[in-house]
Amino acid sequence: MKSIVCTEPGNLIIEERSDPTPPKGWVTLKMKRIGLCGTDFHIFKGLHPFLEYPRVMGHELSGEILETPKNSRFSVGDRVIINPYLSCGNCVSCKKNKSNCCVNLKVLGVHTDGGMCEFLCLPERAIYSARGLTLTEAAMVEFLSIGAHAVSRGQLLAGSRILVIGAGPIGLGVALFASFEEASAVAILDVNMERVVFAENLSDAFSGFVVDDDVVGGFVVDVVIFIFVVLNIFGIRTFNSLNLAMTVISSGGFLPDNELSVILISNIQIIVLSFLMLISFMAFSLFVVACIKGLNFKLGNLSDLLLFICVSRVLSDTTIVEL
Repeated sequence: MKSIVCTEPGNLIIEERSDPTPPKGWVTLKMKRIGLCGTDFHIFKGLHPFLEYPRVMGHELSGEILETPKNSRFSVGDRVIINPYLSCGNCVSCKKNKSNCCVNLKVLGVHTDGGMCEFLCLPERAIYSARGLTLTEAAMVEFLSIGAHAVSRGQLLAGSRILVIGAGPIGLGVALFASFEEASAVAILDVNMERVVFAENLSDAFSGFVVDDDVVGGFVVDVVIFIFVVLNIFGIRTFNSLNLAMTVISSGGFLPDNELSVILISNIQIIVLSFLMLISFMAFSLFVVACIKGLNFKLGNLSDLLLFICVSRVLSDTTIVEL
């Protein structure tokens, strides 16, 4: 079969590979549609931190059944949606029905070869019927489901006012599903004016704002949903988004619960923590020097204790926000 392989950052080739042989209980699929995600561009540019080359990319997928195991719920020729997050089904998280927390989780096109090929074998639990959808629509289910999940976690009520921070494909999905829940107002915020204009043209239900706009004055919302790819705990853009959310959220409003915890540490606390860690490092350095000179000092344990006390004291004043 033909496969598109990223052999190294910036280099793609078409490679002939053997057709895959399905393990027992797995389904063989013919790839029909492949979406391009930001993750694929990161892989191509060499910016993905959890990837080994060469790699066959592609995780926004739809396909057609070529071969099924015995007693399968699918038939040859069925069109299907593909879940690219492959859990092991056996670890402690999977046994608790939390497959998203699987300790052996592999993502198609990232940790294992994905769908930029002619044929693919997958466990039956990773595919869903695409009945009623076109193949193109089926390939969009993966990224749209993120927005649907965010809105579900947001506990929206009819008439809720929603602010979505981030007007990329995921953010637009959030806004669309929020409008389906009969939200009275859906506002989308982004730093990119073109994305904001596109969002406003997508639906009359959306109001778009760029970060420079005075969106705070007279604007209060019930739910804020953040869309960002990487959290840099000291990143200005992330903190600006959080600060904005805290400003416009109404009394009794809601920041959707997620698996991500953000530790908010003030600039003064950062300076204090850095200073105290420096003192601890100096104490440890004295211990090393003392060992070299043959002196029987116990400053190593002292430095560990000092660091523990310092970090505990600083973090005791921090605010933990569940997003």
